[in-house]
Amino acid sequence: MRTSRFKTTIENPGKPSGSKNGVLSSEKLPAGAEFEKRIVPVSEIKLDPNQARLVIEDQGFKELKESISKAGLLNDLIVLEDPRTKELVLKGGERRLRAIKDLGYKEVSCKILKDPFTGTLSAILDNKDRSDIHQIEKGKWVSTLEEELEKQGIEPSIEALAKLLGQTKSTVYEWRSYNLVPENLKKEIIESKLTGKTFLRKVVKIIKAT
Repeated sequence: MRTSRFKTTIENPGKPSGSKNGVLSSEKLPAGAEFEKRIVPVSEIKLDPNQARLVIEDQGFKELKESISKAGLLNDLIVLEDPRTKELVLKGGERRLRAIKDLGYKEVSCKILKDPFTGTLSAILDNKDRSDIHQIEKGKWVSTLEEELEKQGIEPSIEALAKLLGQTKSTVYEWRSYNLVPENLKKEIIESKLTGKTFLRKVVKIIKAT
């Protein structure tokens, strides 16, 4: 098994120190995050039960699969390894994992993290700037971060969450309010491509009133 150890730098959190030309992949990891770069069997990687994405858009997925079939997988998957069970849980790259499974990949290059909080934050950073992440799915980021902070005995204040997410406090309040929306309704909203903030606020307001 091929394994290498790295630590992301504060100056460039997406580039591990010691890598050739400073580049191994374009994934974003928290500054100072330690990880192993390892080739692992695709079959050993489990999907994250806390994944925020509820719907994988068909056309975008087809384009990704076509790109991988032509150019290969350019970016490592981000995986959390349980220190006790050694179970590997995907934290960044669900669409890529699904695509390489469809394409028949048996092994894949991964960044292996050991710390659950780093894994959670890495999953968010890996998706934060994606245009195909629906606003209503971002509430899951807030609730997952809240849980991880509480596990560490840290009060999950709006200020702390906003700093970790790189967002304003009002944005974090709004994202958190989307957690009031039932999962089945969230899926309907996403599949119907209803993205307007005014509409989403009205949905939350109606749910609060019932």
